[in-house]
Amino acid sequence: MQRSLLVTAIALKRYRIRHGVYPSELAELAPDFLRQPSLDSMDGQPLRYRLKPDGTFLLYSVGEDGHDDGGDATPTEPASRVSKSWWRGRDAVWPWPAATEEVGADFERVAARRKVAEQVAAAIPLATTPEAAAAEAELRKRYGLPPANSAQTNSGTNWPK
Repeated sequence: MQRSLLVTAIALKRYRIRHGVYPSELAELAPDFLRQPSLDSMDGQPLRYRLKPDGTFLLYSVGEDGHDDGGDATPTEPASRVSKSWWRGRDAVWPWPAATEEVGADFERVAARRKVAEQVAAAIPLATTPEAAAAEAELRKRYGLPPANSAQTNSGTNWPK
């Protein structure tokens, strides 16, 4: 399934490079970009495809349950039990790169969580004995973390030096 989605996505991209737009249906990829449209290994039907109003496309497989959920990538299991793989949704949807706004929002969420974690770590003395302090310092050094009472960061990032 993943291979079929990948090969089809590459063919779609090549079609767009040549024609300036994505095809209205997968059959237009044959014979120049694919011998024939790829089949969904989950149900034996052609992969699902449709153009979106923004000029991109939706390409997907019905997923492991064999039920077409219209390209719904919502995980079927709780997040704690699901790997972050893109094919673990109700349907296996070909991923698109995140928009600039999504990336910025994600960085803001990570920075906020990191700030809270640093505040909690500063408020709780982890090393209560000299031996524990030495062990903590060694672990921090080994994993490239700043010293316990330091807020050093690389310029331009929130990552430790």
